[in-house]
Amino acid sequence: MAIHLQWLPSYCQLGYSTTSRCRGFPTHYDLLVSAGTHTKAEFSVPELGVHLSYRPGDVVAVGGKVFLHQVGDWSGGERVCMSHYMKDKVHKCLEVSHPNWPREEDYLSLVGK
Repeated sequence: MAIHLQWLPSYCQLGYSTTSRCRGFPTHYDLLVSAGTHTKAEFSVPELGVHLSYRPGDVVAVGGKVFLHQVGDWSGGERVCMSHYMKDKVHKCLEVSHPNWPREEDYLSLVGK
């Protein structure tokens, strides 16, 4: 079950989800925020062999359309995931081009390397 709220302007959407369905555009990062009262959970990207602690307040940026991501069992209370993503329909509606794929050089240029 997922509840979706649309922000204005509609450049992005915010959703509260209990599923790991991919909603965003492939070249965008999905921002996932862990919330709730749980004390232990693990966020994983199986294809990359990544397993991260995922406690309330943690934020993960992931290419949700590119990599399968999941949170398995958790303990110590309730868990909510707030997801922030951009839909392809926004680009089409506004008649703007899609962004390029992120590149390592783009990030390194930001830190002066």
